[in-house]
Amino acid sequence: MNKPPKTRMGGGARTLDRGLIVLEALASSGRKLGVTELSEVCAFDKSTVYRLLTTLVRRGYAQHDPGTRQYSLGLKILELHDALQDSLALQDAVRPFLAKLVKETGETSHLAVLSGNEIVFVDWINTEQVVGVRTQIGRREPAPHTALGRAILAALPVEEAEAILSTAELHPYTSRTVITIEGLRNEVQLTREQGYAIDNEEFIKGVRCVSAPLRDLAGKVVGAIGISGPATRMSLRWCREIGEMVRGLADSASRALGYKTSQTAHGGTR
Repeated sequence: MNKPPKTRMGGGARTLDRGLIVLEALASSGRKLGVTELSEVCAFDKSTVYRLLTTLVRRGYAQHDPGTRQYSLGLKILELHDALQDSLALQDAVRPFLAKLVKETGETSHLAVLSGNEIVFVDWINTEQVVGVRTQIGRREPAPHTALGRAILAALPVEEAEAILSTAELHPYTSRTVITIEGLRNEVQLTREQGYAIDNEEFIKGVRCVSAPLRDLAGKVVGAIGISGPATRMSLRWCREIGEMVRGLADSASRALGYKTSQTAHGGTR
């Protein structure tokens, strides 16, 4: 195996970088490795490698064989693989509906999934207009403060949504940000009742968003789709007018994922 190139960085980023190098060394070896061999491959001292391996084992990304004192990949890697496969399948199934959202509204469309108390963008289609919202795959935003996030929270079982809301970081991103737990609960409840969420310049000043949840064959919420655009084009009144359309396309996308609209959904009622 080739030794990884040395990088210059500080703090936690340096530790994370070294941990990933150790993880990649385990993955590329195709066999169990001991601390000494990993130290040589990664060009780190043994104490550093041991410390990184201890963390990886604790998190499930590596496993330790006490008999041989060697290490190999942990089962947590399979969870990441499954999550990636699910995201790719979701992206393929939902992309036509993202395209339709752009066609119907003229604004940028997004697909996001929940990860902890954040949403992660897994796909998007840009508006053809010169001025519009831009994002990137993998971008994270706080679920309670975004339309995509609140659409997902509203479709989760109430206790799961409450667990996320109760630990929300009440940061005033803009002058319109809801910064009380009770206020966030009210926003999620409103989303449950109307079937779509609106972000009224709460996370990014000058940007409004409309979103609705996606469900799978089992009726479980698996993400949300929506549109975002400049508040100068997307008036609050217009957002409310197109909310039903966004919800309808989300329902169509859910049916493409196997969801039957007549079945009982997990979480809030529609």
